[in-house]
Amino acid sequence: MKKQTSAYIQFSDVFKIGVGPSSSHTIGPMRAANHFVKSLQENEILEKVFFVNCNLWGSLAATGIGHKTPDAIIAGLQGFTPSNFKPKKLFISWGEIINKKNQILPLNNSQEVNFTPQNMIFSPNQHNSIHPNYFYLQAFNQEKHEIFRIDYLSIGGGNISFKTLNDKEFQFLPNPGYQYQPQENRTDFINTKELFLKAKKYNLSLDEIAIEQEIAHSKEEITKEDVYLQVDKVWKAMESSIRNGLEVKNKDDLSPVIQKELGIKKRAPKMYQTYLERRRQGKSATIETLSCYALAVNEQNAIGGRIVTAPTTGSAGVIPAVLQEYIDRDDLDPTTGHFEQRDKIRKFLLTASVIGSIIKYNGSVSGAECGCQAEVGSACAMAAAGSVAVCGGSLEQIEAAAESALEYHLGLTCDPVKGLVFVPCIERNAMAANTAVTAARLALAGDGHHVVSLDTVIETMRQTGVDMNEAYRETAKAGLATHVSC
Repeated sequence: MKKQTSAYIQFSDVFKIGVGPSSSHTIGPMRAANHFVKSLQENEILEKVFFVNCNLWGSLAATGIGHKTPDAIIAGLQGFTPSNFKPKKLFISWGEIINKKNQILPLNNSQEVNFTPQNMIFSPNQHNSIHPNYFYLQAFNQEKHEIFRIDYLSIGGGNISFKTLNDKEFQFLPNPGYQYQPQENRTDFINTKELFLKAKKYNLSLDEIAIEQEIAHSKEEITKEDVYLQVDKVWKAMESSIRNGLEVKNKDDLSPVIQKELGIKKRAPKMYQTYLERRRQGKSATIETLSCYALAVNEQNAIGGRIVTAPTTGSAGVIPAVLQEYIDRDDLDPTTGHFEQRDKIRKFLLTASVIGSIIKYNGSVSGAECGCQAEVGSACAMAAAGSVAVCGGSLEQIEAAAESALEYHLGLTCDPVKGLVFVPCIERNAMAANTAVTAARLALAGDGHHVVSLDTVIETMRQTGVDMNEAYRETAKAGLATHVSC
């Protein structure tokens, strides 16, 4: 695969519609397993497969059970993808395999193979020098000879790189129907400095650059309207994740237990009722609103509900919360408000995708690679940038907001209790949503002048992640993960 000429990452690779609880440990492995069985089929060897092995290393092995990695891989091997995954339609689950209720796995819903707990191999002390989220899938014939293998890296945000035995390097696995075209374009950029120079040179906003990049580097011919349709689809999914997280059918829905072992209850629905009461009284409820929206999304994520990576599932609540709260308080002309609101939603999310692309290209959005600063910190920066953009802020103010938001999260570790995306993940999203709004307001109150550039903070975050002890990078070997007894 030819090297990218731009740091821009396709909008639907930044914002993937999928399921929780983890983009790198659930969505990515499911995509990889689905890619594996499709590759078996394309190479016309699916019918020769007698059994398959999945070998998980490092972080994927250390916290895979809590993040439902085995379940995701088994679903992918059966032909499911994160976008069409429905647990009730599964033919076989990891739980059935463990309990010996069913150990016949239909690859791609066709070729039946044996699959036992021994076929899912956990090696938490094995590491790959390229990326901590490494695993490989093998196919064997009846004589127990390996006939196919693909190595995978789950590089964050549900994105996957892969390498077959014939490949010299790992290559990016694009979304279906999309392949990055490496030809140069006038708005190509590799960092914030270049991005802003191009924006000023061609008098373009960041969302307009995002659209141009989408069109320029897509293998298929697409239009601006095609891009908008994808953005609208993503926002609809984000809205649904908020609504589902706030849904109350009876009193028991206000605070149900969603994790028995840790005794965690759902808080978003009850908090939302408080918000509605404050509004009825004419009181401000910005903090309550932001918090309950973020909690709603991440509580959905924690229980394996449908969400959107933004840019990961562990940080999925920040951007929807900030954007929904903005919509709630935006004073729109009722005669034109719908269209104005739609345009602002598009501007917000496309601006966020540009900032997310730069962070991912030059830094990381992976907790296993750089800690939670890479997940929640990136989401906070993206949300802050989107907020300033829809409020009419300048390029300098957008950068100031994104920079301060990410800067605030420098050094934040990823140490989930019991390897589950509950503690401290859910609350961190609520805190980051409030931080994003604060960063945006501070930037808008100034003239855009800031001492530290966004590029500098991204590089600092990356280097901090490199220096961070592995035990604090989504391995559940230190921090809260070991100091909280349950």
